[in-house]
Amino acid sequence: MRFYSIMSFAFKRFRATLNGDFITARQVAENVPWTDAAVRWHDLNTIQKRMALTETIAHLEFLADRGEALKNQQGGLIRYKLVD
Repeated sequence: MRFYSIMSFAFKRFRATLNGDFITARQVAENVPWTDAAVRWHDLNTIQKRMALTETIAHLEFLADRGEALKNQQGGLIRYKLVD
């Protein structure tokens, strides 16, 4: 049960950021609050940023695998966008 609660919360954060054009996982990570205290990207230390980015990529890949997000790779850069 806790897993589904966490996933639901995470997907709401990512979906709100993915509305619009294709953006990178880092752009998503920079624009979502981290932790229950709504800590922002610029307040995280280097290790926390790496973990946040890894979590973001995992969620974006999950959404893409489910057909809820589009994935575009061009010039070595991967971008995501919600399916309309």
